[in-house]
Amino acid sequence: MESYNIDGKLLSTGMYADGNKINEWKEYSENGQLLEIGNFENGNEIGEWKKYHENGQLLSIGKFENNHKTGEWKWYDESGQLDLIGTYQNGKQVGEWKSYYENGKTASLECYNDGKLSGESKRYNTNGQLWIVGKYEDGKQTGEWKWFHDNGKMKTVGSYIQGKSSGEWRSYHENGKLEKTGQYDESGKRTGEWKTYHNNGQLESVGQSKNGKQLGEWKYFDKKVKFIKKEFNK
Repeated sequence: MESYNIDGKLLSTGMYADGNKINEWKEYSENGQLLEIGNFENGNEIGEWKKYHENGQLLSIGKFENNHKTGEWKWYDESGQLDLIGTYQNGKQVGEWKSYYENGKTASLECYNDGKLSGESKRYNTNGQLWIVGKYEDGKQTGEWKWFHDNGKMKTVGSYIQGKSSGEWRSYHENGKLEKTGQYDESGKRTGEWKTYHNNGQLESVGQSKNGKQLGEWKYFDKKVKFIKKEFNK
């Protein structure tokens, strides 16, 4: 069976049996470029399937079993560079998944269990420097997470419980000096005293927070610790 658009251009080819798709099917773009090729069995996707970009470059390749993605799958960008690689089991992501930048360097390393993020997660910037590291449990951020500046120094460190910020968080300037410090309550909102600092280490602001909002008097200082102003928040 073949299908065409209103201009008479071929859109797809394939076969039916008892109303179900069977054997090889192909789909095309309006300019005649093959976009997808794979097989069906009783209407279910089976075996190897490939998708293509409009420019003809391979977009993805992987296998189906019982209409579910299975085994290793790969995705590519329009230039042919590997973009993402990972494994499926019964249609759900499992094991290590790895993504890449256009320059071929690793963008992220993450693990899945039964389709949910689980275990250590690492993300990198385009020059290969570690950018973020932390852990997931049942698809939610948990435990200590760290962010880094491009120079490799710590940018932010804090913890999560069930995907919500918790406890003390600290941020640092690129020179390593403390930039910000404060606490989060059990609902993931800012609470208690929060302080920010200039990159020379001098106090910039100080005040209280509650339910994620500034509360009461906040004081602000310049880099020489000269008092600038104060604000009162209700």
